[in-house]
Amino acid sequence: MKYCATCARFKPEINFHKQRSSSDGLKTQCNDCVAKYSRKYYRDNRDRINEYGKKYYSDNKIVDLKSATG
Repeated sequence: MKYCATCARFKPEINFHKQRSSSDGLKTQCNDCVAKYSRKYYRDNRDRINEYGKKYYSDNKIVDLKSATG
C-alpha cells in the first residue's frame, strides 16, 4: 500500500506509475489523480494546446515527393 499525496488515500502500489528518481520507484500521485489533473489541464489550456499542435504539424509536415515533383 502507498499513500497518494493528492487524494490522501492509501492505495495498492499497482495504482501508481513508475518514477525512477523517487526512493520507492513510484510517483507520489495515484493514476486517478494524475488523470484528473491531466483532464483539467487540457480543459483549461485547450486553445493553446491545439494551436501548438497545428503549428507543430505545419512546421514538421513531410512533403509528398510525387506531388512535389509534378
